[in-house]
Amino acid sequence: MDGVLDDAVLSINRAAENAAVEAKPIFINAIKNMSITDGMSILRGTDTAATQYLRKTTYQQLYNAFKPKIEASLSKKYVGSLSAEGTYSKAIDMYNTGSLKGVLWPEIKSNSLSDHATRKALSGLFKKVAEEEKEIRLDPVHRVTDILKRVFGYDFGS
Repeated sequence: MDGVLDDAVLSINRAAENAAVEAKPIFINAIKNMSITDGMSILRGTDTAATQYLRKTTYQQLYNAFKPKIEASLSKKYVGSLSAEGTYSKAIDMYNTGSLKGVLWPEIKSNSLSDHATRKALSGLFKKVAEEEKEIRLDPVHRVTDILKRVFGYDFGS
């Protein structure tokens, strides 16, 4: 069973990685459509103000891009007719039934593993963006070299 669980986790991670490729054009579009007021708020804001802006302006688009890939991955059958998505959904339904639909303990509103995994993937993505933003704000060298190399594929130090 460990192999099945490992395969499911690997499948979720691969789906999130594949979906992450779609984040770049969504982020670029948000940056292109940024107002002067938004830019000034980011410049004068906290050490994660740009991340907060991107989360606010791109979250739903990213969710819509990520979820189908993650859902397809989690819906693959791993044992007979069982999939991670279906098994999770049944388990949550049983939990909610056992709770008497929220009377005995809080009801879980979503029984979708792909929804949960998509939200977690986006949380991880924005955590990485926030870490990078903090580095850029703290270290001017990081701003010039690492980011420019990644964005433009050019080593400005050479």
